Amino acid sequence: MHYNCINMRLKTHGGLWGWEFEKGSRPLNVHVEGQLAFNSFYDCLDAAVAGLGVVCVPKELAQPYIRAGHLVPVLKDWWPLWSGFHL
Repeated sequence: MHYNCINMRLKTHGGLWGWEFEKGSRPLNVHVEGQLAFNSFYDCLDAAVAGLGVVCVPKELAQPYIRAGHLVPVLKDWWPLWSGFHL
C-alpha cells in the first residue's frame, strides 16, 4: 500500500523531522516523502483529519483526535517510548 505522508518541517533549519519508531530496543528513524509539510504538529494533525495523508506525531498530541474517532492509530508495535521534552 502507498500512503501520502505528511511531514513536519523543523523551524530551526528547515529540514524535515524524521519519523521515529522503536521495536524492543531497536530504534528506527525514517525520512518519508509526501506532498505536504507543515511547521506545526497541529497543522499536520489537521491535514491528517482532513484525509490528506498519514502523520507521525507524539502520541499525546494525537490522543484527542484518536478518542474522537477522527484518527486511527497504526503501527502500534513500533511506537517509541517517548520521555517528553527536556528543558
